[in-house]
Amino acid sequence: TLSCDMNTNDERFDYSYQATFNFRDNEMYRLTFKTTIKGDRNLDALDLSEMKSQCDLLESQVANANGVRVSCSLNEGVYVNEQVLDYSSLNVEEVSTAYIEAGGTYPNYVYQQNIDDIEKQMNSSNYNCERRK
Repeated sequence: TLSCDMNTNDERFDYSYQATFNFRDNEMYRLTFKTTIKGDRNLDALDLSEMKSQCDLLESQVANANGVRVSCSLNEGVYVNEQVLDYSSLNVEEVSTAYIEAGGTYPNYVYQQNIDDIEKQMNSSNYNCERRK
């Protein structure tokens, strides 16, 4: 796996992004993209609930799509959105504009893309990447 992380924050929220690419023979076949947003569970409750609602909508939109799985949670002021894109069975046409507008991560990689190229892209986007067996 190639695991890439980035943390940022603004005046209200702490953001953590984790992209995990599964690959074999230097060719990527799956991406798990996890976003964690931490806020004040009381002050930010409405905004965090809205994020969770958007994610729930996204989850229902991809329920029947091949190669895409979405899960959402909100607990104690921590919202988590996890999207799994299995490029070996992903139909890019099914990953429609509505999916992206609802907060889906656009699959801007292709099945069997070279993992070295992906790692360079992620590093240039301020992610810290590490390969694991």
